[in-house]
Amino acid sequence: LNLIRESINGQVFAHDNPDFLAVAAVHGTAHHVLFSQAMWDKYDLAQMAGAKTKRNDFIVEKTGATEKDDHQDVNGFYGPTNNNIVSLQKRGAVFVACHDSIHAIARGIASRESNSGLPADAVAADLTNNLVPGVVLVPSVVAYLAELQDARFTYAKGA
Repeated sequence: LNLIRESINGQVFAHDNPDFLAVAAVHGTAHHVLFSQAMWDKYDLAQMAGAKTKRNDFIVEKTGATEKDDHQDVNGFYGPTNNNIVSLQKRGAVFVACHDSIHAIARGIASRESNSGLPADAVAADLTNNLVPGVVLVPSVVAYLAELQDARFTYAKGA
């Protein structure tokens, strides 16, 4: 999230590219951040992801931060203390979910004893139907990245 925010800030404020588009194509267990809090609760996604919290803090906006904040205020809307999916979406960032990765996560959930006996396909459908609003679902993020590069997007890998 920090790399996305820094990219948008640099392009918009330093390079005067107000129409800059950042696309976050997450893969694997990073998908946990793209699911609603209800899914985190229902499937104990925090435990699966090894998270230090039971909440999906990646979708929680900083209280009091607004788009009217000075873009140089590190504690404001554009600063690092407001790194979250919702705020970045408001700035135009697009988050892309991988259907293949969702199915892999669903198979992991379905194999746990604590699961209510739902088959993996039902878990995958539930997860897919409960993505954070505005997240775009694609069949394969790996294939989608190639399409983005064909459309002249530049790839930057975040750690």
